[in-house]
Amino acid sequence: YHKQDGRELDYGAYEVLLREVLQRGLPEMKQRFQEIAMVFPVKQRIQAGQTYFEHQEWLPSLRLWQDTPVELVREDAGFWYQLGVACYQIRDYESAAEYLKQAKSMEKAPEDVDAYLNWCQEGGAQ
Repeated sequence: YHKQDGRELDYGAYEVLLREVLQRGLPEMKQRFQEIAMVFPVKQRIQAGQTYFEHQEWLPSLRLWQDTPVELVREDAGFWYQLGVACYQIRDYESAAEYLKQAKSMEKAPEDVDAYLNWCQEGGAQ
């Protein structure tokens, strides 16, 4: 739970509604749900960012992840990979390559990280 305007926010209920909004919602609703996510603790913001990522909402994912303390995700290859893919999708190839290299350096790096790194090089060369 988290308080906003004296009311308790239940992340579980938020997550259920967020998935519905991302499937069916108007852009204004998506934006409002992103704003609501910003009041949750950082671990829940990371989860909300992953939900936006799953729905290919790249910018909201990046906004929700932007203040993530490195110590929380230092060894999380999946986080760095998703961060890199989101940057790639918005054509920020330099940042994408940096994050994907971070993911690649870890033991459980996703298999297609090299493909994304190659695409970053191709995208950056254009």
